[in-house]
Amino acid sequence: MPVLQSQFHSTSHISLPRIGRTLPPVAVALGVRDLLRGLFAIFQGEGAVDRFESELREYFRVSHCCAVSSGKTAMVLILRALHDLQPGRDEVLIPAYTCYSVPSAIVRAGFKVRLCDLAPGTFDFDHDHLQRLMNNERLLAVVPTHLYGVPADVNKVRDMARQSGVFVIEDAAQAMGNEWNGTKLGTSGDVGLFSLGRGKCFSTVEGGVILTDNEPIGRAIARQMAETQAYDAAGCLKLALYAVALMVLTNPWFYWLPRSLPFLKIGRTEFDTGFSLARLSWLQAGLASGWQSRIAGLKQMRRRKIQDFIEEDIPLISSSTAEVPDLLRYPVLAKDAETKAMIVSRSDELGLGISGGYPESIDRIPELADQFDGECSYPVATETAARVVSLPLHSHVSTRDTTLISHLIHGRTVTDPMSTEDLLKILLLIILWCAAFAPLFPELVRDWIANSDNSHAFLVPFISLFLVWQQRELLHETPTVSSPFGGALLAASLLTYVVSSAGGLAFPARLAMVASLSGLAWFCLGGKKVRLLAFPLGILLFMVPIPYSLLSLVSGRLQLMATHISEKLISQCAIPVYREGNMLYFVQTQLEVAEACSGIRSIVSLTMISLVFCFMSRKGWWRKISLILAAIPIAIAANIVRVTGTGVLAHYFGDKVAKGFLHEFSGIVIFIFGFALLFSLFHFLNKGEANDLP
Repeated sequence: MPVLQSQFHSTSHISLPRIGRTLPPVAVALGVRDLLRGLFAIFQGEGAVDRFESELREYFRVSHCCAVSSGKTAMVLILRALHDLQPGRDEVLIPAYTCYSVPSAIVRAGFKVRLCDLAPGTFDFDHDHLQRLMNNERLLAVVPTHLYGVPADVNKVRDMARQSGVFVIEDAAQAMGNEWNGTKLGTSGDVGLFSLGRGKCFSTVEGGVILTDNEPIGRAIARQMAETQAYDAAGCLKLALYAVALMVLTNPWFYWLPRSLPFLKIGRTEFDTGFSLARLSWLQAGLASGWQSRIAGLKQMRRRKIQDFIEEDIPLISSSTAEVPDLLRYPVLAKDAETKAMIVSRSDELGLGISGGYPESIDRIPELADQFDGECSYPVATETAARVVSLPLHSHVSTRDTTLISHLIHGRTVTDPMSTEDLLKILLLIILWCAAFAPLFPELVRDWIANSDNSHAFLVPFISLFLVWQQRELLHETPTVSSPFGGALLAASLLTYVVSSAGGLAFPARLAMVASLSGLAWFCLGGKKVRLLAFPLGILLFMVPIPYSLLSLVSGRLQLMATHISEKLISQCAIPVYREGNMLYFVQTQLEVAEACSGIRSIVSLTMISLVFCFMSRKGWWRKISLILAAIPIAIAANIVRVTGTGVLAHYFGDKVAKGFLHEFSGIVIFIFGFALLFSLFHFLNKGEANDLP
C-alpha cells in the first residue's frame, strides 16, 4: 500500500486568513458561452431536457435515462423505485468511507444505512466482509462507489448481489464519462447515477442523472419521475445567479474571498437530509450543451495533471485496476493523521487546494449514531478518513502549483511566494501612495473632462489593470524578491513630486506619480515581476495630459495639413471651395478646422491602442514597429476623412453639421473607422498565429 513518509515539524503561530491566489479543491468548468447557452434554452423549455436525456441514452447505450436536480435526488428516486419492486426490503449497504451525500440520500428516502469496511489501501469494499453482509433478507441494494473517480469492482459486487437478490446501484457521481476496461462507469450495475454538481467531472451547477437498461427498474423510476416537481422560475433564476457566482469565485484569484467568510462554510462537509427533489431544469440542460466534447476535453486536461503528479513520485491510492484511472481528484494516503493535518493546514496557508476528504467514516456521523449503536467497527474506513488527502486536478492548477504540492506532500520546505502578511504590507503601502498623491487625482479628472484631447485617459487605468490580469499566472509563478532599486526610484519620484508641486509644475508632478507607482511595484515585487509589469505600468503615462505648450507645436501644423488636403478632396467632388489658413469657404457657408479637429486626439488614442496590440502580439519586432508607425498616418487619414466629409455636408446642408451632436457623432464614427483599420493591420501582421493573445 503506497504511503507518504513525509517529515513535518510543528510550529505554533497564528495565521491570518489567506488573501491572494488560492486554488479551490475543485472548480466549475463553466464559461460565459455555457451560461448563455443555458439562458437561451428557455426558448426550448422541456425540449432541452428531452434532448439532453436522449443524448445520454445514446452515449451510454441504455434504454432509460432521467435527468434530475442532483446526485442525491437521483439516489432517492432510485431507492424508492427499487423499493416498489422489492417492498419487503429497507436496508442499503454502502462503503463505510464515502461521500456524505450517499447516506444522507438513503435517510432522506426513508431507508436504513448499512456499512461494509474497505479493503486496505483502497476505496473499494472489503469483499470478504461484503460477502458476509449479503446474507440479509432486508437488504434492498448495495452501492459500490467510484470515489474521486477511482473505479470500484462493480462486476464482482454484482455477482455477489445476484445470489442474494440484491440490487446494485453503481454510484458514479464522481466519474461521469470515465471508463474502466473498456466499460463506461455507471453502466455495469442494475442502475447507475451521476452527479452534475459543482466540482464534479462535468457540472451544470446542480444536477444528477439516472441510467438503467433494466426495463422494470426503468418503468419504476419513470413513475417516481412523474411525481417529482420541476424547477419554478425563481429556482431557475437562483441557479443562474449561482452559476455566475461559481464562475467568478472559484477562480483562484477570487476564491480566497468566499473561503475567508466563515458563514459560507466553504470546505466543510455536512450531513444534510433537507434537500429538495426536482427534475432537471431547462437552464441546466442548456448548460450541458456540448457535454460530450467538453467531458473529453476535461478528461484530457486531468490526465495531464495526473501524469504530472505521477512524475513527481506522489503515490496514488490503490484501485481495482493496474492502470492509472481517470480521476476527479488525486487521492493520497498520508503517513498518519498528524501528517495529514499538517499537509492540509500548510496547504490552506499556501493556497494549494489540497483537501482532507470526508472528515469521518460513515459510522461516526452523529446524525447516524442511532443506526449503528456500536454494532461493528470499521477500522480501515476509520484509518482512511484519518489519513486521506486529495490533490486538485482542475484547469487552474499550474506547473508551479504541482511542484509546490509535491514539495509539501514529500515534506520539503515550501515558501509562500506571496503570504497574507506580505499582501497586507503591500496594501498598506498602496494606501499610503494613494494618500500622498490624492491632491493630483481631482486635477487629473478635471483635465480629462475639460479637454476632449484627454478623453481617452479615462480608459487607461482599466486597460492597465486588464493587462496585469493577463499576466497573472506568470506573475504568480515568478518569485517575489524586494528590490532596493525600487525603493530608490520611489524615493526619487516622491522628491520630484514634492518639488514640482511646490513650484506649481503639474506635468512633472504627474509623471512622478506614475514613476513612483513603478518604483513601489519594483520595491515590493522585485525586478523579475516588474519586467512583466513594465508595459502595464508604462501605459499609465497616457493618462497624463500632454502640456498645451507641447501640443500646440504639433496641432497647428496638423490643422493646416488637414485643411489643405481636405480642400483638394472637396474640389474633386466638383464643390467650389476656397481655403485661407485653417478656414474653408463655400458658396453659402464657411467652415473652420479648429484645433480640436487637428487629429491630435486620434493620434494619441490610436498610438496607445497600437502599443497595446504590440504587447498582445507574439510576432517579430518589425511587425510591432510597423503597427506603431502605422497608427499616426491612420489617425491623420481618418481625421482628413472627417474634415472632408464635414465640408461636403456643410456645402449641402449648412454649417449646422459641424456643430453639436452631429459633429461629435462624426468624430466617434471616424475614430471607430481608424480603430478598424488599425485592428485589420494588426490581424494581417499576425496572420497565421494560432493564438495572438497571451
